[in-house]
Amino acid sequence: DQLPSPRSNGIMAESEDEVVKEEASAEEEIAAATIKDEDPESAAKAPEYQIWSLCDLGVTYRTVGEIDIAGQKFRAALAIDPTSVRTLSHYACFLHTACVDYRAATEMYERALEIDSYHILTLCCYADMLSARSNPMRDDVRSDAMVVLAQSKAATDSQRASVTFAQRNIQAARRRERDAVNAREDYKAKVEEDYIAYNLAKNSKGKKGKKGKKGGKSRPSTKGSAK
Repeated sequence: DQLPSPRSNGIMAESEDEVVKEEASAEEEIAAATIKDEDPESAAKAPEYQIWSLCDLGVTYRTVGEIDIAGQKFRAALAIDPTSVRTLSHYACFLHTACVDYRAATEMYERALEIDSYHILTLCCYADMLSARSNPMRDDVRSDAMVVLAQSKAATDSQRASVTFAQRNIQAARRRERDAVNAREDYKAKVEEDYIAYNLAKNSKGKKGKKGKKGGKSRPSTKGSAK
């Protein structure tokens, strides 16, 4: 179970956007109705299907930039089942990436891990958030521990792919942070070097000027003084 990636161009035409919204709305409306026509076993799973549908709609609306509607879908899914780890994890990721609400996201991640401490998607997404530079509750040690745990528990190709993605994302973010720190240090050192060189040149020029003035003074003439 992985979060779907946004479209490569990051922009969706208005007409296509409307189609997606209409399809999503239609999917939500007929989700329960179609189950009624199936066998009793499927009908018994109607709430589960509805939760999955609402959660997927939340992801879809998030992808097309409808943040308010996406939040409504996630909350509607949790209203049906507050213990759905899948929904909690997707909603936490939404709160982190779309709303930049680290505290609310942390609450959702923690609730998910209380229910399933080995849920791969939750571990990977939570680890990524904990390593975020802008996160006031940043915890690199715990982030690394979560990735190690997820790696040890990943049993499917999809789960292993989630772990690999999280590792690469975290490593890339930390590398960019180190590069930024090194760049600032290099710039600071260069400024200090230039300042020292400027002062040395200034002092050297001042000494030469004083020496020149001193050597250029004429001695009093003694010619004609002896008689």
